Amino acid sequence: MKNLYLRKAKINDSEFLLKLYNYGVKENLFKNKKKISLIEHNKWFKSSLKSKLVKIFICKKKNLKIGYIKLNIFRQNSSYISIIIKPTFRKNNIGSFLLNK
Repeated sequence: MKNLYLRKAKINDSEFLLKLYNYGVKENLFKNKKKISLIEHNKWFKSSLKSKLVKIFICKKKNLKIGYIKLNIFRQNSSYISIIIKPTFRKNNIGSFLLNK
């Protein structure tokens, strides 16, 4: 994919992830049906950044954050994967790009 790249999530990505996640809940894209508060999210996010069992990557196009992929590792070589892309960037095979990285 042209001009797309991934980088590890950083603490300053917290609000971006929260907004995308809550949008996904609203659109029934996730199993969880409850929006998350900023306080709940920040607690989870700080813990996740330190965890060896959670990997979060931000997808960027040029300098614009357009989505993320999160892996919850539950055993060697096995993970639960969550992907969400901003609506304006969907249907461009970005999810496939993320899975192949």
